Amino acid sequence: MTLKTQKLFSMVLTKIHRCDLTTNLTIKQVVTNFFLLIFVITLIGCAPRTQQIGKIKTVPQLFTDSYRTKDGIHLPYKQWGDADAPEAIIIALHGFNDYSNAFKEFGPIAACRNILTIAYDQRGFGNTPEKGIWAGTQFFVQDLLNLTHLLKAKHPNTPLFWMGESMGGAISMIASKLIDEHTLNGIILLAPAVWGWRTMNPFQAGLLFMSAHVLPWMQLTGDGIPVKPSDNEKMLRELGADPLVLKGARIDSLYGLVSLMDDASVAAQHIKHPTLFLYGAKDELVPKHPTRETLRRLPRAPIGKWDTIYYKNGYHMLIRDIKGEKVIKDILAWINKEPYPSFLNEENEILCFSATLQGDIPPLRKD
Repeated sequence: MTLKTQKLFSMVLTKIHRCDLTTNLTIKQVVTNFFLLIFVITLIGCAPRTQQIGKIKTVPQLFTDSYRTKDGIHLPYKQWGDADAPEAIIIALHGFNDYSNAFKEFGPIAACRNILTIAYDQRGFGNTPEKGIWAGTQFFVQDLLNLTHLLKAKHPNTPLFWMGESMGGAISMIASKLIDEHTLNGIILLAPAVWGWRTMNPFQAGLLFMSAHVLPWMQLTGDGIPVKPSDNEKMLRELGADPLVLKGARIDSLYGLVSLMDDASVAAQHIKHPTLFLYGAKDELVPKHPTRETLRRLPRAPIGKWDTIYYKNGYHMLIRDIKGEKVIKDILAWINKEPYPSFLNEENEILCFSATLQGDIPPLRKD
């Protein structure tokens, strides 16, 4: 940072500080000073850190316990089901700070229907190199596409689906426009992460941008934040004790995540594959407002081919909630083009349901 930049930075900080001490400043002046600080930080030139691409250029390959990417990085994976002659294949993508174990409840149930589930640790998560460092949307998407082509080459006549939870759903949405419907038969979105820059509070967005360019290395945790990702307390305790689950995040990783979510929300308008969109009324991680905006962007019929299920007792981790097995059975029913068990039961688990594939927008309530 040059001396001139330091002086400019100090001047702006002083102006911001005076906003707390001076009573006659208007809201417009406060906002102006705030965004002036962001502008100065941009001039400083600090950049969020991302992973470096592997030096080895090779052919993607699936080994017994790892998936080798195009740049030679080995990503561990787990699989459930018959790998030789499955009736369907699901590539499962975990959420932020999680890893492939997120689908340990789903995999065995799907295997009973002869559906092969493959979940891999995405770059920067689980047991991968540079753990905790944001990889970038390009790498997430490319890894998914390459694995899809590998599996499709091995099972050319087997239906193949993507299932993404939270961040994994966002990656699936972005990647969908790069793959045809003959290769990918459908997408399952589990509370997809779509809370991007466009729907974020301007001050939250400004603060995150500022922090990512000044203190990108700083670790943040969720300690003290009253957010409930699931009603399954036993599962949450297991996650807390699991060393492969990240307990915090660098600020620049959060910055990358918000950019990814923003791209996913925009990408919704290009989704042409059959899609199942699942969301819980008690989701405290992905708010209803950005979810509604994303649903509005989904294409209408005949291009749009999607169902939505809105669970009144569902949290963010839908398939791991106490009633997660009901959600899993709905997913398997959708894959097999069967009636949804939750729609047929007497407990009225569903607040809103759209099964017409006509692109109707579910009226997610504001409360």
